Amino acid sequence: MAEHAAAIARYTAAIQGVTTRLLERLRPLVLAELGLLPALEQLCAEWQESCPELSITFQVAEEAEASLLSLNETAALALYRGLQECLANVYRHAAGARAVEVRLFRSAEGLVLSIRDDGPGFAEGARFGHGLLGLAERLRAVGGRLVCGAETQAGAVIRLTVPCERSSSAPCPAVSS
Repeated sequence: MAEHAAAIARYTAAIQGVTTRLLERLRPLVLAELGLLPALEQLCAEWQESCPELSITFQVAEEAEASLLSLNETAALALYRGLQECLANVYRHAAGARAVEVRLFRSAEGLVLSIRDDGPGFAEGARFGHGLLGLAERLRAVGGRLVCGAETQAGAVIRLTVPCERSSSAPCPAVSS
């Protein structure tokens, strides 16, 4: 009887582990517990630790912090997943990249997360893979957009924009400079 109870306990623990990992993939715990800004900072730090050959910087404009208060949960998740996808793409596709600059700022359109690397940039005629296509769809679902381009010297830049939540036509809250 004790052996059966121990086996049931092991199976239960394994099932709980799988469930926890599935839930984490759907909605990261760090995002729910700490909020978007610390979650983005942590994501950059994790990538920096796992890819020490890359210098990853994360900058937040002062006015962006106030706009975070009006951001809905789905838009925050879209930005978090967007940064995840972009950092993974730098690692996979930007051969020779040494630096990644992540910036969060506010524009007339909403909150913008910009990811720029110093790699070779996008190949001429390159098509998006499933990751960027899915990201574009995720952003459109919250009224945002994805813009990809090349820097003038070298590298690629991707900008993820999400509107602030107030209403579909209201601008982000004004912040004194």
